[in-house]
Amino acid sequence: MKRMNFTKFESMVSYFKKKLEENRKEALLIYYHLGHQVRLIKEKAIYGDNDVNVLAQKLNISRSLLYRFGQFASLYTEYEVDKLMKKAHMGWGVVHKLVSIKDKKDRIAFEDKLQKGTIKPSRLGYAINSYWAANKEKVIDRTPHLTSLKKRLKSVLALLSQVNEEAKANESKGFIKKLETLERASLDVLKEK
Repeated sequence: MKRMNFTKFESMVSYFKKKLEENRKEALLIYYHLGHQVRLIKEKAIYGDNDVNVLAQKLNISRSLLYRFGQFASLYTEYEVDKLMKKAHMGWGVVHKLVSIKDKKDRIAFEDKLQKGTIKPSRLGYAINSYWAANKEKVIDRTPHLTSLKKRLKSVLALLSQVNEEAKANESKGFIKKLETLERASLDVLKEK
């Protein structure tokens, strides 16, 4: 790779500003398309046994970030992403916060305020927190995360039952009591709404 040399400071700034902007737009598009794949995996299991956990591991990305990409893909169309990429201050750091607003009109209002400079990107989190406080019914439903938790808890419960049966066969009474307590606690969590 050849080192870049610039004769003027302004030409160097201009070059890197352009490259950073291109990368910001490309990253948003990649996150959008990756989010679409995450939604397909979750909703249709199109890749067989490969789930979001496997994808996260293979890409070395956290599951929560992949789910955030999925939210992004569910809230925006490709056309809207294209429009979003043309707006100022619309990198992933901003979009990541915006996708927590499920009401499209409110989300666009935040985008417009960022575009006009009424809200600075560094203050967006505070503005959204104020929005949430005033509009609790409009905050994205966190139910999918609870559903995922229940699924994992059910698999843990099945494993506990298996271990419990093996422990009974070996007559390990202290261990059996602890497993039964854990099993009851897991069942109680599953019964909660």
